[in-house]
Amino acid sequence: MRSIALSGLLLAASCSTPVEAPVEFDDLCAFVFEHGSDEDPEALAAGITNLQNWLDQNRGAVEEGYVVNNLDPAWVEEHEGKPYDLMDLLGVAFAMEYNHSLERVLERILHDRTDPNFDEEGRLTNKRTYNSDRECFIAGTCDFVSYETEAIQNYPLGIEATVKFHSELRRVQTASGTAVVARNWMTAPSAFNWEWLTLDLSYYLAVIVEKEPNLVERTEATWMLAGFAGAPVSIEMGLSMALDKMRNGAIGFRNGLDAEFPDPPTP
Repeated sequence: MRSIALSGLLLAASCSTPVEAPVEFDDLCAFVFEHGSDEDPEALAAGITNLQNWLDQNRGAVEEGYVVNNLDPAWVEEHEGKPYDLMDLLGVAFAMEYNHSLERVLERILHDRTDPNFDEEGRLTNKRTYNSDRECFIAGTCDFVSYETEAIQNYPLGIEATVKFHSELRRVQTASGTAVVARNWMTAPSAFNWEWLTLDLSYYLAVIVEKEPNLVERTEATWMLAGFAGAPVSIEMGLSMALDKMRNGAIGFRNGLDAEFPDPPTP
């Protein structure tokens, strides 16, 4: 399931050779994440299209959970301002379809509620501050929105962490339909209630594509560089915990949508 890491794929100038999107899932997740903020969306759109084409043939594998581990070290160094050894990078991916419109999916993602019971991410507290207009993004009249989150995150095995991260969503028109790329990353070190656990890097990607009216597919991937000094769990168990959390979050998100919108949207 693991493939060769991507080399740097940034357009250096307008006359440069266009970036060619990869075709394998592991590479595509990293490619879409790394190109999420490109000024020119051409490479990003091509990556999303290739990702959807791959899923059309291999969806079952990702619906069971998939290992991804190949973020580009050069991209991470540029983003973080210093190099990291990514040998122990943990990454998992998961895909699920929702029988709802893209607007409904975005309404639930871009909520402004503080009730922890509303959040499917397992957060005990959640403070969200928007940097731009979420309503225009949901309505489709603007193509970018971002926000900051401060939360206490609940994990398996009684693990809790105080987390701060930046999230941004971007709408892109692709050959596979209208898509939204959502990304987030830490803006401060996470503080865990278990001293043996540290988290040096954390990146999250969601590719949300409206395949047809009232049918949206969300493919999620997350990468973590964690420290397990003296930990009672193995790296493999860490991957399993990350996948279980992602899967449970997706199921909770779907159940929340079904409960909030029990009837199909009016055409």
